[in-house]
Amino acid sequence: MKYPIANCSPGLRRNRQGFSLVELLIVIVIIAILAGIAIPSYQNSIAKSRRTLAKTALLDLAARQEKFFSTTNKYTSDMGATGLGIPSTTLSDGNITLYTLEMTVNNTSNPPTFTATAKPAGPQTKDTCGNYTVNNFGQQTPTTSGCW
Repeated sequence: MKYPIANCSPGLRRNRQGFSLVELLIVIVIIAILAGIAIPSYQNSIAKSRRTLAKTALLDLAARQEKFFSTTNKYTSDMGATGLGIPSTTLSDGNITLYTLEMTVNNTSNPPTFTATAKPAGPQTKDTCGNYTVNNFGQQTPTTSGCW
Protein backbone atom coordinates (compact mmCIF):
# COMPACT_ATOMS: atom_id res chain seq x y z
CA MET A 1 0.00 0.00 0.00
CA LYS A 2 1.27 3.42 -0.92
CA TYR A 3 0.86 6.29 1.48
CA PRO A 4 0.36 9.84 0.29
CA ILE A 5 2.94 12.37 1.47
CA ALA A 6 0.54 14.01 3.89
CA ASN A 7 -0.24 10.69 5.49
CA CYS A 8 3.21 9.19 5.93
CA SER A 9 3.54 5.88 7.63
CA PRO A 10 4.38 6.04 11.33
CA GLY A 11 7.82 4.53 10.68
CA LEU A 12 8.81 7.31 8.23
CA ARG A 13 7.38 10.19 10.20
CA ARG A 14 9.85 11.90 12.49
CA ASN A 15 8.48 14.03 15.25
CA ARG A 16 11.10 16.70 16.12
CA GLN A 17 10.92 18.56 19.37
CA GLY A 18 13.78 20.99 20.10
CA PHE A 19 17.41 21.04 19.00
CA SER A 20 19.98 18.33 18.84
CA LEU A 21 23.18 18.60 20.87
CA VAL A 22 25.25 19.13 17.71
CA GLU A 23 23.05 22.01 16.59
CA LEU A 24 23.32 23.62 20.00
CA LEU A 25 27.13 23.25 20.04
CA ILE A 26 27.40 24.84 16.59
CA VAL A 27 25.43 27.87 17.78
CA ILE A 28 27.61 28.17 20.89
CA VAL A 29 30.80 28.02 18.78
CA ILE A 30 29.49 30.73 16.44
CA ILE A 31 28.60 32.98 19.39
CA ALA A 32 32.07 32.41 20.92
CA ILE A 33 33.79 33.38 17.66
CA LEU A 34 31.70 36.54 17.33
CA ALA A 35 32.40 37.47 20.95
CA GLY A 36 36.11 36.83 20.43
CA ILE A 37 36.10 39.38 17.64
CA ALA A 38 33.70 41.94 19.13
CA ILE A 39 35.03 42.24 22.69
CA PRO A 40 38.64 43.26 21.81
CA SER A 41 37.32 45.66 19.19
CA TYR A 42 35.03 47.25 21.78
CA GLN A 43 37.86 47.53 24.31
CA ASN A 44 40.09 49.24 21.72
CA SER A 45 37.33 51.73 20.98
CA ILE A 46 36.92 52.53 24.67
CA ALA A 47 40.69 53.01 25.13
CA LYS A 48 40.81 55.27 22.09
CA SER A 49 37.96 57.43 23.37
CA ARG A 50 39.69 57.71 26.75
CA ARG A 51 42.87 58.91 25.02
CA THR A 52 40.90 61.91 23.83
CA LEU A 53 40.35 62.89 27.46
CA ALA A 54 44.12 63.02 28.06
CA LYS A 55 44.91 64.86 24.84
CA THR A 56 42.23 67.48 25.43
CA ALA A 57 43.36 68.06 29.02
CA LEU A 58 47.00 68.47 27.96
CA LEU A 59 46.18 70.94 25.21
CA ASP A 60 44.00 72.90 27.65
CA LEU A 61 46.84 72.87 30.17
CA ALA A 62 49.30 74.13 27.54
CA ALA A 63 46.93 76.94 26.53
CA ARG A 64 46.53 77.97 30.17
CA GLN A 65 50.33 77.98 30.59
CA GLU A 66 50.76 80.24 27.58
CA LYS A 67 48.08 82.59 28.90
CA PHE A 68 49.86 82.66 32.29
CA PHE A 69 53.18 83.28 30.54
CA SER A 70 51.78 86.18 28.52
CA THR A 71 50.89 88.07 31.70
CA THR A 72 53.78 87.10 34.03
CA ASN A 73 56.61 86.26 31.60
CA LYS A 74 57.14 82.92 33.32
CA TYR A 75 55.44 79.53 33.56
CA THR A 76 53.90 78.17 36.73
CA SER A 77 54.07 74.73 38.29
CA ASP A 78 50.88 75.43 40.28
CA MET A 79 48.01 73.82 38.43
CA GLY A 80 45.51 74.79 41.15
CA ALA A 81 43.34 77.87 41.64
CA THR A 82 46.21 80.35 42.14
CA GLY A 83 48.07 79.14 39.06
CA LEU A 84 46.30 77.66 36.06
CA GLY A 85 42.92 76.97 37.61
CA ILE A 86 42.91 73.25 36.85
CA PRO A 87 40.26 71.74 39.15
CA SER A 88 41.94 68.33 39.44
CA THR A 89 45.21 66.67 38.48
CA THR A 90 43.43 63.38 37.82
CA LEU A 91 41.32 62.66 34.77
CA SER A 92 38.51 60.24 35.41
CA ASP A 93 35.53 58.66 33.77
CA GLY A 94 32.99 58.45 36.56
CA ASN A 95 34.74 56.81 39.52
CA ILE A 96 37.62 55.36 37.48
CA THR A 97 40.89 57.35 37.38
CA LEU A 98 42.28 57.17 33.84
CA TYR A 99 45.19 59.65 33.80
CA THR A 100 47.16 61.82 36.21
CA LEU A 101 48.51 65.20 35.13
CA GLU A 102 52.01 66.38 35.98
CA MET A 103 53.86 69.59 35.17
CA THR A 104 57.59 70.29 34.91
CA VAL A 105 58.63 73.95 34.70
CA ASN A 106 62.05 75.50 34.12
CA ASN A 107 61.95 79.31 34.33
CA THR A 108 65.76 79.66 34.57
CA SER A 109 66.39 78.47 31.02
CA ASN A 110 66.30 80.87 28.09
CA PRO A 111 63.52 80.73 26.98
CA PRO A 112 61.57 79.34 29.94
CA THR A 113 60.09 75.91 29.32
CA PHE A 114 57.38 73.62 30.57
CA THR A 115 56.38 70.04 29.90
CA ALA A 116 52.94 68.71 30.76
CA THR A 117 52.47 64.96 31.07
CA ALA A 118 49.39 62.76 31.31
CA LYS A 119 50.31 59.38 32.79
CA PRO A 120 47.88 56.48 32.36
CA ALA A 121 46.26 55.03 35.46
CA GLY A 122 43.76 52.29 36.13
CA PRO A 123 42.52 50.54 33.00
CA GLN A 124 44.50 52.87 30.73
CA THR A 125 47.83 51.41 31.88
CA LYS A 126 47.25 48.66 29.29
CA ASP A 127 47.09 51.27 26.51
CA THR A 128 49.95 50.96 24.03
CA CYS A 129 50.37 54.74 23.69
CA GLY A 130 51.66 55.19 27.26
CA ASN A 131 52.37 58.72 28.55
CA TYR A 132 51.23 61.78 26.65
CA THR A 133 53.34 64.93 26.81
CA VAL A 134 53.22 68.41 25.35
CA ASN A 135 55.75 71.18 25.87
CA ASN A 136 55.92 74.95 25.36
CA PHE A 137 57.08 74.44 21.75
CA GLY A 138 53.94 72.43 20.99
CA GLN A 139 55.82 69.16 20.58
CA GLN A 140 53.61 66.20 21.36
CA THR A 141 54.63 62.68 22.30
CA PRO A 142 54.18 59.82 21.75
CA THR A 143 54.69 60.19 18.03
CA THR A 144 53.22 56.73 17.40
CA SER A 145 50.66 56.74 14.62
CA GLY A 146 47.14 56.83 15.98
CA CYS A 147 48.06 58.09 19.44
CA TRP A 148 47.77 61.84 18.86
